[in-house]
Amino acid sequence: MVNILLLAGPGCGWGAILLGGVFKFVLQSDDNDMTWYQAFTLGSILSATDPVAVVLKELGASLAFNHLFEGEALLNDDVAMVFFIFFNKFSKAQSGKGEAFTSSQVVINFIRNSLVRSVLGKVLGRLAALWTKRILEMICQFIKFI
Repeated sequence: MVNILLLAGPGCGWGAILLGGVFKFVLQSDDNDMTWYQAFTLGSILSATDPVAVVLKELGASLAFNHLFEGEALLNDDVAMVFFIFFNKFSKAQSGKGEAFTSSQVVINFIRNSLVRSVLGKVLGRLAALWTKRILEMICQFIKFI
């Protein structure tokens, strides 16, 4: 679990920053100068590694390695979304289209986006599981009745 969290959290963050750096230098032109925050926003969109998990599964990688990348792919989308929101807000603030904010607001926003969404997902998942269980029990009772 620790390896999955390290790949999904800091791994996705470093991927977004490295991809953003590449995009800053590759896509930079005289007509359209991309800011660093715009480049990092684009990098955060493309830093999710879901296709890697699918390819490794198709290639027949070891079960432990496959579980590592599947678990990382599950968490990676959420982390990439948090980084996208973070860099997008900075980009809007820099261009004058959004509000400027302090570093404490960034930390609070990051915690709120990561923790609150995780708790909300767990609660909604439990409700969906209970609802599915109830439906299956009703179907079983109906089959017994017939």
